[in-house]
Amino acid sequence: MKNKVLSRQFKRATEVIKSDRMGVSSGIEGVISSEIKKVLDDFFALNGEVSTSVEVKNSGYAITIEAKAKSVKQFKIIG
Repeated sequence: MKNKVLSRQFKRATEVIKSDRMGVSSGIEGVISSEIKKVLDDFFALNGEVSTSVEVKNSGYAITIEAKAKSVKQFKIIG
């Protein structure tokens, strides 16, 4: 029982340290995914959720966004 408690505490501490090093809050990936989905929905018929990953790199951050779409939405051009 004690090992499970220590394991959860270690996992939580690791996440806190990771987010502190990143300089962003732990929920930032979900917020980014939500905002990107809103933009992509204007142009595409999305198929599933948008996923986002933020990783610390030597000179900054690597941001990966993945989305799948069934089709491109048609637009009427007013001229």
